[in-house]
Amino acid sequence: MSKYLNWVCNMRKLFPSLALFLSAVFSSPVIAIPKDPFAGRTTKKSLTKEGGNRTTEKAVDMALDYLVRSQNEDGSWSASQDSDTDQGGRVSNKKYKPSKGFKPGITGLAVLAFTSSGHTHLKGKPEYVEALKKAVDYLKSVQKHSPDRTRDGLIGGIEVFEENDSFNDHWMYNHAIASLALTELLILSKDEDNLKESVQAAIEFCLHAQNGSTFKKKSPSKHSTYGWRYQYQEGTNDSSVTSWMAQTIHTAQHASLDIPSSEFKKSLKGISNWFEKATAKKKSAQGSRKRRGTPVPSLAGRIGYQIPGDEGARWAKQMQGSIYPFSKKETQSMTAAGTFCKLLNKKSSRSVRDSIDWLMKSIPEWREYKNARTLSKVNFYYWYYGTNAMFQAGGTNWKKWNKAMKKVLLANQRKSGDEKGSWDIKGEWSPIGGRVYTTALSAMCLQVYYRYPRFGTKGF
Repeated sequence: MSKYLNWVCNMRKLFPSLALFLSAVFSSPVIAIPKDPFAGRTTKKSLTKEGGNRTTEKAVDMALDYLVRSQNEDGSWSASQDSDTDQGGRVSNKKYKPSKGFKPGITGLAVLAFTSSGHTHLKGKPEYVEALKKAVDYLKSVQKHSPDRTRDGLIGGIEVFEENDSFNDHWMYNHAIASLALTELLILSKDEDNLKESVQAAIEFCLHAQNGSTFKKKSPSKHSTYGWRYQYQEGTNDSSVTSWMAQTIHTAQHASLDIPSSEFKKSLKGISNWFEKATAKKKSAQGSRKRRGTPVPSLAGRIGYQIPGDEGARWAKQMQGSIYPFSKKETQSMTAAGTFCKLLNKKSSRSVRDSIDWLMKSIPEWREYKNARTLSKVNFYYWYYGTNAMFQAGGTNWKKWNKAMKKVLLANQRKSGDEKGSWDIKGEWSPIGGRVYTTALSAMCLQVYYRYPRFGTKGF
């Protein structure tokens, strides 16, 4: 008994606050969030500590140089197609004409690759500064100004799509990504004269467009607040659009906007509502059935696109006969996206741990399609969200993921020619976004070491 009392006394000396004592015993280590969560982008102090090095930085510089060379005269970037779009010799997309309507979103992705290294339209390498100035002008030129709140502040609505474009109802992607890009530029440059009005309007549109939104409404919504889909308050939600919006809302909290913090909290609460709803809690996804004599595998922690635990969307144009050439089981893009968003929101729960287990079952691997038994695992979208999620999770899982991610991206970056610094148009959704899409997402994977600090707990 005396030994126990001595131990308690010693602990009280070490931990004068009982709260601190209990926290030290029972809690995960808490990360101190810096006042300026974007400062690391310019200092890059965490580069080597978190697993990056000179080689990853050289790859980032090559990617940014490629993006400068591929920019359009009007300041935009396009979902350009090229001759290297054949998926493993079996599934050819050479006849696919990329959508011109995604220019605002693709431009946003390109801008984010620059801002992730701390570059702005005011400061950085001269060629990067010039490219970003042109990009800002382009994005502002396609932003709507209207007394109609369902359009005011919208960046790139249906008007940017051609009439017969099958994606002409997907314009919320454009707005979410472009808004995130302009918001990051505002925060990093502090150029309120040039950017604040546009960003303010863009973020207000995001808040208005959220399903169940109460933004600037006197009476509460009859519906629960959730996420977003392709159009204004569409009523249905999807985890892909909502993930881009989640990053945008999370970032906008740090901008100098005239929006009460309570509005951001309500929006983030809605995002949390959606991702909890989209996370499988039981053994199987909604609508699945148990085969006779075959146990149903646990899907707990798998995050669905629109239904808890579903496999995610498929793109019909990628079909080769009856074969879909991309492994949905091994590239859980929505699980990666939802996990990242939960961790940005400082959510630590059993479901997050289950989601991380899903991601660790399929670390990055450059495996292209061969046959029905060997499906492609190349998926830049999955790698982007998975890399950000695993960085936020930290610990040994992050080290294992990071090692695989670096191996895949560094080995497959173009090292010479006109496309030097880029990544080929391989993978499930790459033909829609083109070489700018694959390159921007890959660059942001390799900038993860300093792009964000960790916002919650670590050591999953």
